Amino acid sequence: PTLIDACRYYFERTGREVTIEYVLLAAINDNPSQAHALVEVARRMRANVNLISFNAVDGLPYARPQDATVRQILIPHLLTPLSLLSFSFFFALYQDG
Repeated sequence: PTLIDACRYYFERTGREVTIEYVLLAAINDNPSQAHALVEVARRMRANVNLISFNAVDGLPYARPQDATVRQILIPHLLTPLSLLSFSFFFALYQDG
């Protein structure tokens, strides 16, 4: 069994949806194709999705995606009528510097 199978089984047994915590990383998983893949996985699992924009950490090679990228590119792909998913969005209100 896969993790997706286990999550589906959990939902069938309990009626409770699983929540995916998805951290958005600039130029890694913040593009429309990744959004579509996320929708497919979440749909198969009957999951809610929390999108979390990464906050930069000194010494790590990752960056926060531009808020405009998230608002203008990702969210419209995630919230199509066909997605039928529950999404929430968390944008940190501060950045160092």
